[in-house]
Amino acid sequence: MIRLAFYLTLIFPLLPAYSQLNTSPPLSTYVWDFDAVPAEYAQQAAWLTEDFEDELLNHKELYRVLDRRDLAIVKEHEKANEMVQKEGQAYTVSMKEGLQSAQAEAFFRGTLLYDDASGEFRIKVTMNALSGSSEKMRQAEVSLRKARIDDNQSRKEAAERLFNQLHAEEKKAIRDQLSTQMDQYLFAAQELNSQISGMDNWLLLKDQMKKNAEAANSLNGHLQEFSEKITSYNAIIEDLKNNRSGYQTSFCLYWQGQECQNVERLLEDVIRFHDRIFLDDSNDLIELTNHYLQASKSKEASEWKEKLDALRKEIVSDMMRDLPDVQYSIRQFKDQTLQALRD
Repeated sequence: MIRLAFYLTLIFPLLPAYSQLNTSPPLSTYVWDFDAVPAEYAQQAAWLTEDFEDELLNHKELYRVLDRRDLAIVKEHEKANEMVQKEGQAYTVSMKEGLQSAQAEAFFRGTLLYDDASGEFRIKVTMNALSGSSEKMRQAEVSLRKARIDDNQSRKEAAERLFNQLHAEEKKAIRDQLSTQMDQYLFAAQELNSQISGMDNWLLLKDQMKKNAEAANSLNGHLQEFSEKITSYNAIIEDLKNNRSGYQTSFCLYWQGQECQNVERLLEDVIRFHDRIFLDDSNDLIELTNHYLQASKSKEASEWKEKLDALRKEIVSDMMRDLPDVQYSIRQFKDQTLQALRD
């Protein structure tokens, strides 16, 4: 007796959920006052300090920003700044000890440097890990025209670009992983559609398998291939549905604004496409296939085949109609995020 089971042991391992990509608690950080070179731009450097701190606060899942105004280390901070200006030290032992006593794991230092030749400011930021932290040192630099330095929105955009540079590696990794996941879903859906549309090519072997062992073996081979396509598809769509919230949350740790909203819509589009086309009809497809292959009388087999063909035609038609929209959404996501990484 030939049977085709819908849920089999998964032969493709599930990809890790994005919620697993960032399982550590927020990193405790401290934003040191930005330096100004020359010193006449100290006010602008102070504004940038707050703008950059605000940008970190927008990513509270990643950072716990220690309040510079309420910490007992503020006095040490002021003393240390005097020593830095006097002796040119990057930071002092007292600074380090003060930050560690406040349970800081890393701190940011920034410099606002005006280049008279170009008429632009260079804004540099470095993140330094304190003892006991596994966080690596990061650095970023952006430029801003002199005419824009007093503009609040321009400074905030500069702070956002600094953050994006500091986390370019994570942004790319999470974007690439989601792109791969979407490509795998699209490939699995296309492969499954091809199998469904081409079933007639091997279902005809049913009439020969009782007399011909080779035909029976060939039919079993096609059934195995079909079940593998279903298994592969199941693995991907179940992972997407079960971990959708984790995917969105982890992606939006590093991608905010429009990109974050686009990912939410993309996952919604893919799952809605699956639910509309496969959720109800897939089990019916398997059941009708089993009934047809097990029917011993030609009239009974013909009736099951007619129902099977009607359902197959409906699924393939729906796929041909709606899959291009899913393809477009995936391509748009990949193009937009790739361009954002390059900007």
